[in-house]
Amino acid sequence: MAETVQALRAREYLTTYVRIGYELVLIVSGPTGEVAVIDLSHDAAAVWRDAWAGMRKVLPRMPVVAVVCGDEYTEWEQEHAPVISVSNPESGDAVVQAVEKLLKPETH
Repeated sequence: MAETVQALRAREYLTTYVRIGYELVLIVSGPTGEVAVIDLSHDAAAVWRDAWAGMRKVLPRMPVVAVVCGDEYTEWEQEHAPVISVSNPESGDAVVQAVEKLLKPETH
């Protein structure tokens, strides 16, 4: 997550950390709102499902970028919240790109 934080700060996004249970959630602010980033890539599926449920209770309506490993991420989460999954947690730029998709101001 350190590389992700550095990449976000390089683009001048404001960040705050929130601990929800055992998981660290990064809150990123941009011109159109806020996005939560949670790194679930190092957890077993059962653990990150619990972390996900806890996070959605605390941040029920906030868009989320979930950093996950492989194809363990299920369609259930995608159907119940705005989520972009990032399969390469080592790439801070990949996470930033996902964040920017959610924070990009709409142009008409």
